[in-house]
Amino acid sequence: MPSRNRLSDTFRSLSNRDFRYLFFGLIAQMTGFEMQLLARGYLVYELTNSAFILGIVTGGSALPVLFFGLYGGALSDRMDRKKLIQIGQMASALLVLFIAISITTNTLTWFHLLASAIIRGIVFSFTMPARQAIVPQIVGKENVTNAMAIFTGAFSLTMMITPAIGGL
Repeated sequence: MPSRNRLSDTFRSLSNRDFRYLFFGLIAQMTGFEMQLLARGYLVYELTNSAFILGIVTGGSALPVLFFGLYGGALSDRMDRKKLIQIGQMASALLVLFIAISITTNTLTWFHLLASAIIRGIVFSFTMPARQAIVPQIVGKENVTNAMAIFTGAFSLTMMITPAIGGL
């Protein structure tokens, strides 16, 4: 029986090319998401000088996750998960482009940021269940526990480290 204590066994799921793409895609998505949360908060406060509006906009991405999370899981069970992730990534890119254009043209308002937070929360509600559900499909039964541990660890680590990086 092979030893399960080696470091190479710890990261064996990363030897799967498709899982590597998903893994690094998750890191990129979460890094962008966390930095966007931080930057959005600064922008809202800079535009309004209102802690109340800052709270509204910050909560704007949380409410859709609560309402659409179950639907995201159900849809990821019924739809091609890869397509769902790709659609979510495209929607996120379009949101970032809209905000960048609004900043560049000096037309950005806190309503824009609230709308983007709400849409971003909806997108997150559909892409995260799809990302999690596609893992067993990619790595197979024998590596699903290892892959989910790596996936969840990366998700948590990114959420802890990225705000500090974004603050710099």
